[in-house]
Parts: sequence; C-alpha cells; structure tokens
Amino acid sequence: LAQSLTDHKIPHLCLPLYDTIFQCPLPIPSLDEFKEIVFTSPSTVEGFIKIYQKLPKDKQLTPIGPITKRALEQYAKEIA
Repeated sequence: LAQSLTDHKIPHLCLPLYDTIFQCPLPIPSLDEFKEIVFTSPSTVEGFIKIYQKLPKDKQLTPIGPITKRALEQYAKEIA
C-alpha cells in the first residue's frame, strides 16, 4: 500500500500497528483430516512452511488475495 501511495505521489505516513510473530503449535496438527488449507497472508504461507517443510500435493491450497497467491506460488517453486 505504501509503495502504491508513493508511486502515485500521494503524501502519507506509515504507522505499523503490529508485528507478525511466528508461533508453532504443539503438538503439530496432522493434515490427514483436512481437504483444504486457506492462507490469509504471506506470513501464513511462511509459517506453514516452517512447520511442515513442504506444501501438500493432496490438499486444495487456497490463497486469499493476489499478494498471498504470489507468496504461495513462490514457495511452491522454491521447495519443489
């Protein structure tokens, strides 16, 4: 968003309101009972990879939004 505002020469002030902090659930959940995994942000893609090391090929992977989709596609290329 900030880059778009800058590109369009729109004055703005960036104010970060939160930091994303990775947390690994213990025990790590089994993916056997899931048909679909929904990713809501690039950090959820990154967190999933940190936990499971790879993307499952037998699940529907659903990114919400174009930025999350790009992150998911990038991780899929890197770990393939």
